[in-house]
Amino acid sequence: MILFKELYKSIAPMLIFYAGKYVNAVTAEDLVQDVFLKVWQKRTFLFLKEGIKTYLYRSVQHACLDYLKHHCKVTYTNLLTS
Repeated sequence: MILFKELYKSIAPMLIFYAGKYVNAVTAEDLVQDVFLKVWQKRTFLFLKEGIKTYLYRSVQHACLDYLKHHCKVTYTNLLTS
């Protein structure tokens, strides 16, 4: 658990910054914490083909995109009729 805390302390700020490119700062922090929680819950059977940083960045990206998919409404304007 100590190693996991150290991993969180060392990489979470970078992941929050990365997530902040997709969502607001508060949501970014929440999503990063959710990703770390899921990794902790799956720790006994999680086998990574890539490094942990790559896995975390990809997981945060997917969490952000999923958040946007379910919480943001996008409207399109027909530019041809303007």
